Amino acid sequence: MPDLGTMEQQKDSMAREHGGKIRGWFPSAEWRLIELDSASDRETLVCLASEWTRNSGLLRNENSVNNRILSTFVRHAVENNYFGEFERPILHGENSQKRQIYIQRLRDDPTIRFEDDNRVVLCSLTSGERASNSSGTFYLHDGLGRMLAYGYLIAMKHRAFRAVEAFAAIEPKPLI
Repeated sequence: MPDLGTMEQQKDSMAREHGGKIRGWFPSAEWRLIELDSASDRETLVCLASEWTRNSGLLRNENSVNNRILSTFVRHAVENNYFGEFERPILHGENSQKRQIYIQRLRDDPTIRFEDDNRVVLCSLTSGERASNSSGTFYLHDGLGRMLAYGYLIAMKHRAFRAVEAFAAIEPKPLI
């Protein structure tokens, strides 16, 4: 098992490598290591709203409820041929090479687990995310590509669900 360093070293690494993703409250967050041990835990993660997710057809109808939960993104990925498995073209070519690496890696090695240095990062939902994604549990802060490929393979019956380890940043409650 690789040495990931202390929790402080891991948080410093996140800040250095993913600086634009850091939310203002992260330094005072409670950081936990959690396990998503059911498919529904994974499926209810809230995903990124961006030009990439819109252009690729993962995010549609932004006014509908639960439009950003992972199960919705996976369903749209299947409908859109997001991973380019079929003869019809991929709707949006951005990051297609990275997508193919994720899907092929997961297909080739059924022993891959989301743990240790392959963990995803979750965080508390914002009030807006919570309001528009009532089934959402956490925001999928880092790891959307991996979770999308994993969910896609599960939906296509190429993989069975296995638990996913995640770092979770819990927003501190305001002092009253």
